[in-house]
Amino acid sequence: MSWYTIESSRNNIIYFRINGAAYSASKATIPEGNYSTTTLAQAMADEMNQNYPFGVMPGITHPIRFVASSNMTSNTINIYHNSHPFEILTDVQGGALISGGSLTGSFPLTSINTVIHKYSS
Repeated sequence: MSWYTIESSRNNIIYFRINGAAYSASKATIPEGNYSTTTLAQAMADEMNQNYPFGVMPGITHPIRFVASSNMTSNTINIYHNSHPFEILTDVQGGALISGGSLTGSFPLTSINTVIHKYSS
């Protein structure tokens, strides 16, 4: 079993967007702690659900939800959205949105990308 240490101001933020919105995104903050693949996946989905500002969109009768699963054999995390395509942003993409004023944050980014190995789009 692998353990992932998440630390505030180091690697605890997920920058993400739904439907490829060019100039808007959301960020979710993962609580500090030590996580297994399974618990990290669930924490990511939980925080993304909590921090997506449009949990219910007009014309959609179900809440927008992220669901996580993990594969212990391959040590991978899968996060799904129940109705829309989404992406976890790279540091470059997140930094561009912070610079443009669409997100709050500081540099260097404290993204979770070093933990989940998200380096390119």
